[in-house]
Amino acid sequence: MTDRRVEADGVLSVIRRGLASVARELAESGMPVPDWEGKLIRPVVGYAGATDEADDRLWYALAAVQLAHEASLVHDDVIDGSGERRGRPTTAVSRGVAAAIVEGDHLLTAAYRMAARTGSLEWAELFARAVERTVAGEKAQAARGGSPAEWSEYEAVVLGKSGELLGAALAAGPVLRGEWAAHRWYETGRRVGLIYQMLDDLLDYCVHVDTGKPALIDYRRGLWTWPRLYVDLPPDLDDVTVARRLAT
Repeated sequence: MTDRRVEADGVLSVIRRGLASVARELAESGMPVPDWEGKLIRPVVGYAGATDEADDRLWYALAAVQLAHEASLVHDDVIDGSGERRGRPTTAVSRGVAAAIVEGDHLLTAAYRMAARTGSLEWAELFARAVERTVAGEKAQAARGGSPAEWSEYEAVVLGKSGELLGAALAAGPVLRGEWAAHRWYETGRRVGLIYQMLDDLLDYCVHVDTGKPALIDYRRGLWTWPRLYVDLPPDLDDVTVARRLAT
């Protein structure tokens, strides 16, 4: 194992411990408690903007961001009709669509409670805006469907649906410290979200890569993403044809 991998594992351990302290409060208050599984990209990015001495307020903020993200995953699985998430049946499959919608709503309302627990009105407002812009980005993407888009249109949608929560996460530490340039951290986080989503959109077309979700799910849903700027991919192609067109 490389030193870099050891360091990354160490950071994840710190983050999981910090989130675990918040989980106890969630459970005691009757709120949903996620498993804090997956790559925890948003808390990791948020921790990067924190000082070495992360306090309880930061963990409340990062828990709020992750809860909102978990809520979006539960709702996305309903919309996509996905049967599996992180190697297990989705909430919609195991408990039903109605239960999944309510669970997603409960996760989101818990996220707002955690945001309030930071004691920072500035960050709570930034977080609330980020959640609203995330939903607006999802709506804009759904409205476009498979219609071709210019890069600027794609970028605007992705900065919303994928960039806002990362922006809120990265800005959490600076806002809570009272830094005047916190908005720069927020914008940097949004750009990280753009890059992350571009990679995710590309991997959707990599049919032999195990990403933890079905390949070509966006393509089968008829969603237009950036790889289609460069490759002609009409609807309803089989997997082999899609892979061949991407490779040529």
